[in-house]
Parts: sequence; structure tokens; C-alpha cells
Amino acid sequence: MIHRFAYVLLLMVFALQGYSQTILNNDSTLILAGNQEAELAFNQGNDFLNQKRYLDAIKSYDSAISIKPDFVKAFMNRALAKFELFDYSGSITDYTQALTIDPQLANAFYGRGICHFNLNKPIEAQTNFEQAIKLGLTDSKTYYYAAVSCFENGYYTQSISYFTLSINYDATNANAYNDRGSAYRLTENYPQAIADYTQAVKLNPQLAEAYNNRGSVNFKTNNFDAALADYNLAVSVKPDYFIAYNNRAKVKFEKNDFNGAIADCQKAIQLNPNYAYAYNNMGAAYMKLKKYPEAYDAFTKAINIMPAFAEAYLNRGNCLEMQRRVDEAKADWKKAAELGMVKALNYISFYE
Repeated sequence: MIHRFAYVLLLMVFALQGYSQTILNNDSTLILAGNQEAELAFNQGNDFLNQKRYLDAIKSYDSAISIKPDFVKAFMNRALAKFELFDYSGSITDYTQALTIDPQLANAFYGRGICHFNLNKPIEAQTNFEQAIKLGLTDSKTYYYAAVSCFENGYYTQSISYFTLSINYDATNANAYNDRGSAYRLTENYPQAIADYTQAVKLNPQLAEAYNNRGSVNFKTNNFDAALADYNLAVSVKPDYFIAYNNRAKVKFEKNDFNGAIADCQKAIQLNPNYAYAYNNMGAAYMKLKKYPEAYDAFTKAINIMPAFAEAYLNRGNCLEMQRRVDEAKADWKKAAELGMVKALNYISFYE
């Protein structure tokens, strides 16, 4: 399981703030823009931007643009001010206007890509980052975000290439190794995935996501002891990491430690009461202990949270069967089959 997306967005905000400072350093003293009043308004906007007075900065840039409608740098810096106010759509509009005036602005494509990503539009983000790269913006951050966009779009091989380029520019970025490891995992290159996760935690021993991800590879390859050790490290570094508790429960289940699995699921649910997977896994552990009413309740809670949870319907059907409630079991199996769990049809056919 990959739990990285929110962290990436934080990095993106930081990257754009750094980019913002670059813009200000370059443009705070403007060489003739063609109109002295526009220059004054622009420079005043930059002063406000430096002071984090973003609304005032936008008003000043508005004035500069009203005087000089093709003022590219005013559009660029107004886009930054809007970004700081979380007006990503407005920021995109300004970057687009700047590109209409000058289609070769690599930084505008980069900034627009960041905004699209924050709006959860990875396809548009990928397009913009790749265009920035084509125009010569080839640094670790741009390659990294192009890689993340490709990853979110399911282009894992391409994302590996971009992550590698990012790492070539900055071999100290633990997140790049972690994320490339996840791309390798999804292409079933498990040895390389393990190597990348290991390098990630070597660079950043506090990166709980990398321990969790390495644990997932070890679990996938039936190396349960190593997986358990990794999940232990993940929760020791990040005690509120509910996903790692759930994953550790799966390992304990495989090692026949059903009470331990239930305890971990309960911890995950305590941290995230709407975590359907933990309820489902807890139900499976209760089933092994023949505690069918408790299992039924857990599967039902999973379904209430995630109505399209096919596996939970299948499991609840099995639980009902163990309680000789066959008609109800068949109804759950039918629902599981409708949701894509084909093997549920075998259970139904057994009683027909």
C-alpha cells in the first residue's frame, strides 16, 4: 500500500514557494516594462508578496496588468499570490495567460502543473511538467513531479524513468527513492523495490512510509518475518500510522496470531474510525477464532463505510453460512459477484 500522496502535495507547496522567491529575486527591480506606472504597481505587488500580503499583491498586479495587458511577469507573480491563497484555478488562469503571451515560459508550465496536481488532476499535471522539461526546465523537482504525475496516471515505467532522472540530480531525496520503489513494486520488480525502500530509510530513518512499503513487498513475497519487522518500524516512527497497523494485522493473521491481528485492526480503527479495510481484516480474524457474531458486525461496518467493498460481502456471506443463515449468505455472495468478485458464484452454485 502506498501512503504518499498527501506528503507529495506538501513538497509541492514548498517547491512553489521556493520558485516564488526566485521570481521575486529576479524581478523585484524591473528594467523598463514600457510604462512607468505599470512598473511601480508591479514592484509594489512584489513588496506585498514578500510580506505575504497576498490580496494586496493581487490588487497591485491587477493595476499593472490593466495598464500593460501583455505584462507577462505580472501574470506570473499574480499566479503565485493566488496559489498562496489556495486559488489554484485562478493561478492556472494567470499562468495560461502568461503562456498565451510567451509560449516558451517553462516556469509557467511548471507552476500550472503544480496547481493541477493540487486540484487532483494528474493528467493535466503530467502534461504541464513534461512540457516544462521539453522547454529546458530539467532539475530534480521538475523530474520528480513529472514522475509522481505519471505514477498517479498508472504509467509506472515512465515514472521510473523520471524518478531516476530526479535522483541523478539529487541523490539525497529519500522520497524519490521511496516513490520509485513503489513504481518498481507495481511493475513486480520486487528486488529493486526493496533496494529503493532501503535506500530511502537510509537517507531518512524517519520515513515511515518507506518502512510500510518495504513491508508490503516482503508480505507479497511471503517473507512474513521481514514484513513484520518493517511494520514494527513504521509504527514506531509514526505511532498514528493506521495503515501500517492494518498491514501488520495481515502479517499476524498469516502467522496465526489472530488475537494480535484483531488488536492491530482495533488500533487502526481507533486512529481512523472510517477505515473499512481494518474492519474487514478484523472480521476475518474473528472468523478464525469462530467468533461469528463479532465477525458479522465487523464485516457489516466495513460495508456500511464502503458499500462497494466486494471482499467484505464475500466474507460476510461466509460468516452467515457458518451460522446456517444460507439465504442471507447467498444474498451477500450475489452482491460480491455483482461487484466483481467472480469466485462468489462458486459459493452460490454449491447451494443450487
